[in-house]
Amino acid sequence: MTLTELQPTKANLLKTFSTDTIGRSKSVVLFAQYLSRIDSGFSIAIDSSWGGGKTFFVKQTKMVLDSFNPFSPNSLVDAEAEQLKQQAEKYVPNVSEALTSTSHVSVYYDAWANDNASDPLLSLVYEIVRDVNSDFDSLKRTDIPKLSAAIFDCFTGKNAKEILEILRGENPLDVISQEKTLRSLIDDFLREIIKERGNRLVVFVDELDRCNPNYAVRLLERVKHYFSNDNVTFVFSINSDALQRTISKFYGGRFDSSRYLDRFFDLSIALPPVNMPL
Repeated sequence: MTLTELQPTKANLLKTFSTDTIGRSKSVVLFAQYLSRIDSGFSIAIDSSWGGGKTFFVKQTKMVLDSFNPFSPNSLVDAEAEQLKQQAEKYVPNVSEALTSTSHVSVYYDAWANDNASDPLLSLVYEIVRDVNSDFDSLKRTDIPKLSAAIFDCFTGKNAKEILEILRGENPLDVISQEKTLRSLIDDFLREIIKERGNRLVVFVDELDRCNPNYAVRLLERVKHYFSNDNVTFVFSINSDALQRTISKFYGGRFDSSRYLDRFFDLSIALPPVNMPL
């Protein structure tokens, strides 16, 4: 069996983590532990070639974080979660204390699956809401539905038309006020999500290097501009060479795409190769 045949289903994620089939389980736990030590807004690039198992790695990391957060709606059933915690302790002794005390709220965002959306920010906010709690049962007690509705409203045709009229009018500074309002709404939204579910939010952005250039650039810019929150960590799983080519297609062949990406990633980690049994 090759890595490409291992689809990231729940069963496969659990089995390969427990048996360490591909030789990365300890790395998954160590990375989860590293995430628990971050105490400011942070952005990480997990770099590997296509077919190198990036999706598997980030989904297993998410699974570990969810299992150690009792308020996560994505937690495994009790027996599965307990087994995973025991395995995590075997790979990295005493890791439970760090992961339990931090309580990450984790979200998986497939950028490629969303690159036909009208705006990356809108689809990202929607995915956070859906992933944290798709039916809103417990979140109805908070301001999250109201805040998400207000954010969505900032993207309606009515508001776009109003902004266009402002630009044509006497007071274009109102557009800046609109941008600040949206940023404030995003901050309030993130704060409510974290307060309801844990201590920090981790957003795993996958398949960015496969997106069309316009969407990839807009997503990076949106994240940098609107998600500068001290309690939020972004993890981008990328093929850096492919993403640099994508950026160059958007800005032109002579554009320094490597330096451009350095603006967005506080840390880049090369994913170790898998160790598949013969």
